[in-house]
Amino acid sequence: MANSLTTTQISPPLTQFNTNVLNLATNQSISSPNIQFIYNPAKAVIYAVVLSIFSMISIPLNLFNLITLYRNPILHNMNNLLIGNLALVDFLNGLIVLPLIILTSLIGYPGHFICQLQGFFVLMLYLASLSSTSAISVDRFYAVIKPFRYSSIITPKKCIIITLYIWLIPLIFGITPTLGLQKYGLGRYFLLYFCAISFEKFQENYLIHALLMFYIIIIMFVIMLSYGIMFYVAYRKSVQDLTANSTLRRSIRTTVLLVGTNIICWLPWLAYSVDSYQTRNIFNLDKPTYLNIVSLLLVFSNTAMNPVIYSLTNSQLRAKLRKILPSFN
Repeated sequence: MANSLTTTQISPPLTQFNTNVLNLATNQSISSPNIQFIYNPAKAVIYAVVLSIFSMISIPLNLFNLITLYRNPILHNMNNLLIGNLALVDFLNGLIVLPLIILTSLIGYPGHFICQLQGFFVLMLYLASLSSTSAISVDRFYAVIKPFRYSSIITPKKCIIITLYIWLIPLIFGITPTLGLQKYGLGRYFLLYFCAISFEKFQENYLIHALLMFYIIIIMFVIMLSYGIMFYVAYRKSVQDLTANSTLRRSIRTTVLLVGTNIICWLPWLAYSVDSYQTRNIFNLDKPTYLNIVSLLLVFSNTAMNPVIYSLTNSQLRAKLRKILPSFN
């Protein structure tokens, strides 16, 4: 097989790894002292097509949600501020992250700068999306548990602070691997399926991977705890209470769908990553890569699922959508 492949050597100063990129016309092998991953062109095309679909759903729907939320004063409340922030994050994911991943899945190594840029945006924006979901969960938690004190607990000032946190923590995680601190275990982006941190065997990534897993586990715990308590309390309320507060009931339904979808999309990848970190296993190229690819696609699909859920469960957004799409029912 080696004789039938065309090999291009990428200089170590660019990659900091001894990397060989083989022609995508057949299989593409990317290797370093610690990893060897073989690209299959057919799989790469399928991967790119699926991500293109996610992007084409995410961009217009999230943009529609952002414009509608901005132009309708009736929708200007704390909950919709957080949902608008989630829509902005998902819009940027569809506009920037997914096209960059599609690029690298089709052409292989895109060069040092593009690889670092893509890794930064992937880590920052998808962490920001998950953080936004946790903030929405906590907001709805207080709306259900403390309905009469909600406006004094969730204030505009606190929402601004929460929004800054949603962006600041992912920004720190995203930029750290670009600072050349891999000798301290703080990571470096390089090409796997796309440019990212290796969660498997590299000594350069052990600390940032541990911190990242800890952060995501905390976020998932907050989401599921808020979801569980809110679900329990909501169903203990009398039918009259739920009927009287139809706005809260609809908000709970939207949050349940958003949170449930996020859990489904993130848990497989989280379980796979934690297992990889504990066992220090590198990818087995013959069979288990499908599990990792599917878990990654689930995470990426969240960018397209969130705006669909919110557009279909919010009556004002649904009404605006009907005006744009007369056939929409």
